[in-house]
Amino acid sequence: MGEVTETFRLASGVFYEPRKLGSAIAELHADGFTRRDMCLAGTREALGSVMQQTATPPLSLIGKALDYRQLRPLYPLFDNVEVVATSGALLRKLLKEAAWSSKEQELSSSWLLPDLFGRFTDHMRQSAIVLLVSAADSNLQHRSSRTLLRHSAHPVQTHEFTPTRPAGSRV
Repeated sequence: MGEVTETFRLASGVFYEPRKLGSAIAELHADGFTRRDMCLAGTREALGSVMQQTATPPLSLIGKALDYRQLRPLYPLFDNVEVVATSGALLRKLLKEAAWSSKEQELSSSWLLPDLFGRFTDHMRQSAIVLLVSAADSNLQHRSSRTLLRHSAHPVQTHEFTPTRPAGSRV
């Protein structure tokens, strides 16, 4: 029998407009979500474009809510373009689970990341940014989903799963 680890409750939305992204992050922040609960993903060019616009409110909230200092590769998207994400606690948890799931060095073979971002591929090809929000319980997941629904350019996607690790495996 496997050992159960934490439950992942995620909500994600698509943003083409930095102002709407900034408004969503501001509302999530006001609702008690922190930088540790959020991650932005997209092409390096799309995230770079948003980073250049974060000097003015409400866009400055994007920079305050998320750590842009380092972008981390997630997986290949298309034509040698990779999906990258803002560094932080949520990304570390996702990459840790993805690495365990794939049991390989290359994350592109893991089920987790393509499943989370697969429906957003066409949007990311068009320079959209995905905001991923982690919630500790189903009530918080519902609240984050409602916030994303108010601001997102695409229907919100939610995921809830509890990975099981074999006894004796390292977490």
